[in-house]
Amino acid sequence: MPSRILRQLAVLAVLAAAGAAACATRQRPATSSDPVTSTAAGAPGQAAGRPQSRRDVITRDEIARSTAANALELVRQLRPSFLSDRGPQSFQNQDAGRVIVYLNGTKYGFLDSLSQIPTVGITEIRHFSATEATQRWGIGHSGGVIYVTVGS
Repeated sequence: MPSRILRQLAVLAVLAAAGAAACATRQRPATSSDPVTSTAAGAPGQAAGRPQSRRDVITRDEIARSTAANALELVRQLRPSFLSDRGPQSFQNQDAGRVIVYLNGTKYGFLDSLSQIPTVGITEIRHFSATEATQRWGIGHSGGVIYVTVGS
């Protein structure tokens, strides 16, 4: 009986080691030093180090071409899908499921707070899905995040 337990433990140890090795060799996408933007290193059709053209990001160039006066108008014009608020998801927490707005890394408010951010000075607006936002900022982000970067 004890040898059977030892064999089972040995099998579990081998499986754990194989899983750890697989995780250690998994390649991660290249990222810049900025926690919000990512770059494509050698992606097909792109030079290494160039920002990816993505549906979840409103770029500086798009912002410059827009006539919007504030971030809410800008998002409505360019990426209305960012504004899909799931609404209250809990009786206890009425804010659960709402899109949260961050401004330069600081929690700023909900969707309506975008109207208080003038377009002048915005360098990027990025949408994080509920899953991405929860992984990055923790629980309480089940509606996703709109991350606004202002400045240089």
